[in-house]
Amino acid sequence: CWAEQGGNVGAQSSTVVIRGLSTQSISALGPLKAVGREAMAGALLGILMMILVVPFAWWRGESPLVGLSVGMSLLAITTLAATAGAAFPLLFDRMGLDPAHLAGGHLVASAAALVRLRRPRLAAGADPGW
Repeated sequence: CWAEQGGNVGAQSSTVVIRGLSTQSISALGPLKAVGREAMAGALLGILMMILVVPFAWWRGESPLVGLSVGMSLLAITTLAATAGAAFPLLFDRMGLDPAHLAGGHLVASAAALVRLRRPRLAAGADPGW
C-alpha cells in the first residue's frame, strides 16, 4: 500500500533530521536546506519506485492511465512523507519540544495514512468505491 510506503519514507527522513539535530549538523546546513534535501531524496525514491511499478500496474490495470496514476501516487506520497518527516522534528525543536519523542516514525506514518493517496483509480476515472 502506498500509505505504508509513505510512513516508511517519512520515518527515515525523521530519523535523519533528528540525528542531524543531535549532532548540530542541521544548524550548519540550515533547516530549509535540510528539508529540501529530504524532499529531494523522497522524490528520487518515488521516481525509482514509479519506474519499477508503472509497467506492472499498467499490465494489471489494463490501461496506461492506471499505471500512470499508480506511479504518480507513489511519487506524491514519498515526496510529501519525506518533506513532513523532515519538517516535523524541526518544527518541534523550534517549539522547544523534544523532537525525538514527538516526531518519531509513528507520527509521520499516521499522517501518511490519513492522506491516503492510494486511490489511483480515481485519477483514471474509475469509481473510487468510497
